[in-house]
Amino acid sequence: MVRTTVLDRLRPSADGGLRQAVPDAVAPFAIWHAALFGLAAFASAYLAPIATGVAGRSEPIWSHFDADYYLGIADHGYSAGPGDEWAFYPLYPALVRLLGYVGGGGHTAHVVAGLVVANAAGLVASVLVHLVVRRDFGLGVARRACIYFAVTPLGFYLSAVYAESLFVLLAVATLLLTRQHRWIAAGAVAALASATRPPGVMLTLVIAAEVIVVVVVARRAGARVPLLRPLVGVAIAPTGLIAFLAYGWIRTGDRLVTFHVNAHRWHRELDWPWVAVGHAVRDTTWGDPGNYLFGPLNLTVLAVCVVALGLMVRRFPPTYTVFTAAMIALPVCSGQLQAVGRAALPIVTVLIVLAELTRSRTSIAHQMVVAVSAGLCAVFLVMYVLLVPAIA
Repeated sequence: MVRTTVLDRLRPSADGGLRQAVPDAVAPFAIWHAALFGLAAFASAYLAPIATGVAGRSEPIWSHFDADYYLGIADHGYSAGPGDEWAFYPLYPALVRLLGYVGGGGHTAHVVAGLVVANAAGLVASVLVHLVVRRDFGLGVARRACIYFAVTPLGFYLSAVYAESLFVLLAVATLLLTRQHRWIAAGAVAALASATRPPGVMLTLVIAAEVIVVVVVARRAGARVPLLRPLVGVAIAPTGLIAFLAYGWIRTGDRLVTFHVNAHRWHRELDWPWVAVGHAVRDTTWGDPGNYLFGPLNLTVLAVCVVALGLMVRRFPPTYTVFTAAMIALPVCSGQLQAVGRAALPIVTVLIVLAELTRSRTSIAHQMVVAVSAGLCAVFLVMYVLLVPAIA
């Protein structure tokens, strides 16, 4: 009886379920991202010729920058040598290739498949955001968090030919399953995440943190918790990355090919976080939006995440704090701040903090957050269409 009470206290009820989550989550995401598709088409047709002096650009609007690598993997697979594409993880391009094959194969089919996978994953991710937030913070916070998720400033990447939306889906699903104490399912989903983007392996720490919380609370209550399933969940979480490394070893003869390519070709390797921050502050490209290491955007996103992390330490369940720290750790510890905005997309805990803050205030605060976020998202999308590297 004591054990049941302990587990009930650790696992908040999930009343409402999908019936409530789908309309609350899908509507804002679908409406806003449909508007983004219209804005992207307008920017490509009317603004790009003015900015570039070239009319009638033929490349797809939603497949710039890193999308070229994902599509290259879908088209041709990984090379036998340490090519640049080894920095990109395989699950998303594998799904694109599979769906593209169903659609007839070829590069154009892969572009369409990439858009379908990304947008479908974004919709599902929005529903999962609602489910996980409602479990611990209530319906009002969940609804606001879903709106903020839809209009987050770099959220247009959730509709582009990128792995971001798939990774957000898997990361949030791992958090939800972990909070439900469905350990093996959480580990399996985390394994898929670790084969999607580099921070996915950090979800192992999220599952482990919840296991520790369960054990500590149970022991304080004089109860025992079976540890076999939790430990299995933790153990299988990094297997997606392990499988990718094994494939890379077989393909190239290099056991750590993705890490070596990241270090030597993309200049990303583990270092202390203050090294990356220091480089961003001192970088001569600080005011140059034509550079990938655009300091102001990356430092602003990092500052928001750090402030949110500080606010949630004592107010949120510990697993949320670990989730936030885990998702931002690799981008910050890579020696340089690059694409921090995209790296922060899975950190839905920041949106929860924002929803909690605006819930206790007038609707004007909520409306201002939505307006500012949506406005920035529109501006950044136009920059993406115009191939401005600052937001890449």
